[in-house]
Amino acid sequence: LFHCLQKSNPGVTKDIREWEDDEQEYLTLSASVLQLKNALYRQRRIRVLNERTSASMNDRYQRAEDLVSEMRSDLKSLKRRLEEELNELGITEDMANQILSSFYQGHSEDDLGDASTPKRLKRTSSVSREMLVGADLSNAESGGGDPRDSMDDGTDELSGDDLEAHQPAKKLRTSQ
Repeated sequence: LFHCLQKSNPGVTKDIREWEDDEQEYLTLSASVLQLKNALYRQRRIRVLNERTSASMNDRYQRAEDLVSEMRSDLKSLKRRLEEELNELGITEDMANQILSSFYQGHSEDDLGDASTPKRLKRTSSVSREMLVGADLSNAESGGGDPRDSMDDGTDELSGDDLEAHQPAKKLRTSQ
């Protein structure tokens, strides 16, 4: 049978040879169509995956943009509140810069050459410590008696970490 398909076969008539040529062209074109369909199917799958990825990335981008916007507004609010609090305490910008530079210089000497920024600890600043000590002394001297009897606990002028540091420590029960 295969030897009949050869074009050089003298026993094959012209009509059969044309039919074989047409059949071969049909099979070649059918294979080409299937290859193109497969390529189109792969492109559609890739497009759908890319659209999903794009949609999820747009959602993530929007969430990140919203977070950045929220953080910026929080930062502005915190700066404004800090400025108001410093003004209430009577601390000028120069005084604040001096306090910060002395704070960082003190930490850089204690860090033994570590160039990183020191971590913020929960503590009272030297200014607020002076205020607390002054409030306790004035409270004890003015009352004439036990300072615990006074209604004024010296925290009226404090806020934030200073107020938190001034609160008495909670007593923990030890289990026996």
